[in-house]
Amino acid sequence: MMAREVSLASDGLIAPIYISLSIIVHTLENPSINVPLMARPLPVCHLVLGASNNEYAITKQLYPDEPKFSYCISSDYDTINLLIFGPKANLKGQAIKMLKNALYDFYYIDVLGIKLNGERLAVTPSVFQMSDSGTRGFIIDSGTTLTFLALDAFEALKKKVEELLGPPTKYMIFEVCYDSGTFGKWWPGKTRPIIGLEFENSLFEFEESLLWENIPNSNDLECLQIVRSDVLISFLGSQLLLDVNVGHDPNNNLLYLQKTTCPTP
Repeated sequence: MMAREVSLASDGLIAPIYISLSIIVHTLENPSINVPLMARPLPVCHLVLGASNNEYAITKQLYPDEPKFSYCISSDYDTINLLIFGPKANLKGQAIKMLKNALYDFYYIDVLGIKLNGERLAVTPSVFQMSDSGTRGFIIDSGTTLTFLALDAFEALKKKVEELLGPPTKYMIFEVCYDSGTFGKWWPGKTRPIIGLEFENSLFEFEESLLWENIPNSNDLECLQIVRSDVLISFLGSQLLLDVNVGHDPNNNLLYLQKTTCPTP
């Protein structure tokens, strides 16, 4: 997780960082707030405050009746981004159903399937369904950079990409990589596949520039920023949500996603 300068505003918290299960700030809006046990002092008087889906989250303590929050992380890492708590949180865009688990405080989302270039992959829907134990499902976790897919889903995605582009190269954790010369604007260059998550009545496709990234020191490889999960849970990470306003409405179990130019203070 990365952190930069932070300041406070009257309508919420301004924080240019990845947040989901934790956030880093300089100070508290209310010093009497009971900081969760996970909080530990960090250099430069930082604190880590829980923003998970439970009664101890900073969102619930600041605004018990409206524990909403929203954030937008710019692809320009030199900018200061906004994290807003409470009634003024930005809840716009595609509304996606969130699920609450009795055992875990993650933000589970109701993913029905994955599409590549508009075609739904052959993945059993149960792969993404939240289990009662919470050990299977799909969660949004902006404290995680990459997006991780459970085994069956990842293998189906990898197979489909290979059908389009040929056998991939593996580089470190990335299993779907191609020489950047594979892609081009003119023939015989191939286009980068576009991938999206299918929800009830909607499809959210990720930007090509976020899905495929040139990896430093890799002999000019471009790698898919979706990797294999070692567990049954799939994770939607922050990389694919750059330049997207993400709004959480826990009371109504809704997540909002809207592509945008991230606002600055």
